[in-house]
Amino acid sequence: MAQEILKEIGLFSEKDSIEADAVADINFFLGDLNFRLDRSYTEHIKSIHLSPELAPKLDQLIIAQREQKVFPGY
Repeated sequence: MAQEILKEIGLFSEKDSIEADAVADINFFLGDLNFRLDRSYTEHIKSIHLSPELAPKLDQLIIAQREQKVFPGY
């Protein structure tokens, strides 16, 4: 987002890149941050007891981060 703002005001070009933490000492994330699991609680508990490695595969936040849809650079 910082790149888009700097680009709009003419302080950033396409060939430049900015590290996520380079523009400020503190970053705030606002909005709907209530990521969930891709199944019901009952289904999830049964599956996780049988196969704990499924947990990160079903976590919406981990999936979105892996696909670079949220929190790029973090």
